Amino acid sequence: MKARLLILAMVVFWTTFDSSFAESQEFTVAEVKWVKSSHSSDGFASIQVIEPDMNLSPNDIEKFKIHIWSDSDPNGITPDVYETSKDSGVFASNIYFSPNSSTGQRIHVLEEDLVIASYEDQTLPISYTDEKLEVFDSMIIRKTLANPDENQGFFRIDDPTFVRQNLQTGETLGDASSIFGWFVLAMSLFIVFAYITMKIKMRIKK
Repeated sequence: MKARLLILAMVVFWTTFDSSFAESQEFTVAEVKWVKSSHSSDGFASIQVIEPDMNLSPNDIEKFKIHIWSDSDPNGITPDVYETSKDSGVFASNIYFSPNSSTGQRIHVLEEDLVIASYEDQTLPISYTDEKLEVFDSMIIRKTLANPDENQGFFRIDDPTFVRQNLQTGETLGDASSIFGWFVLAMSLFIVFAYITMKIKMRIKK
């Protein structure tokens, strides 16, 4: 009787321990993502890898490598991503884009290039039959205008027709407006001349 109870207790203990151990070893699938979907060819972007399984120590900031490549540089670079804080399980790094050759955190790109970041997840849930899975995210390098107001029809201060433009609307003034302006100026001068002449005559009479 005692032997049976001992065996039963051991079975219950082992089942509970095995279940708890399995739960503690339940891995997750990593996620890779660019912070933005497009960037200019002379800027930088932040790449994030959400991978709780690589948070090996709650007291340390860990790091690991990922692979980034572009249409212009198929070999790419293998920069480190660093845990954003202790025990966060979120890793990030800044990647710089340049028309120059790739090195370190800098990847060679040209306009309209597709830039891909990948990470090989080797800690998968038990439901996966494969031992590893490569996860990706991509973004596009866009052209950035040197002057955002370019070709929007705004006049400039050095425009040769500036003196004939309305400062509020930017519309060019016609010839009729110029003639009217000269007429107003002439009438103003005539009134001033007539006033001065009248004052002089009044003083002479006195």
